[in-house]
Amino acid sequence: MLPGGEHPTLADLAIGCELYQIKAVGYRFGAYPRINAWLSELAARPHFSAVSEEIDALGQEIKTQESDYLALDAFD
Repeated sequence: MLPGGEHPTLADLAIGCELYQIKAVGYRFGAYPRINAWLSELAARPHFSAVSEEIDALGQEIKTQESDYLALDAFD
């Protein structure tokens, strides 16, 4: 359940977008189960899910680029 109850707050949306970008490129919040659950719940909401699909696609594109831009081994 989101801290703001049934509806996400502006703070939920702001930090959720930032954290979801990190997740999309490979970071896993397994060490932070409450954050992981909160972010998954937020990402499943109708308005956020449309945006999260685009973020996931961009994350996949970044992960497949051959460069040192993103060292994914840092996320393991």
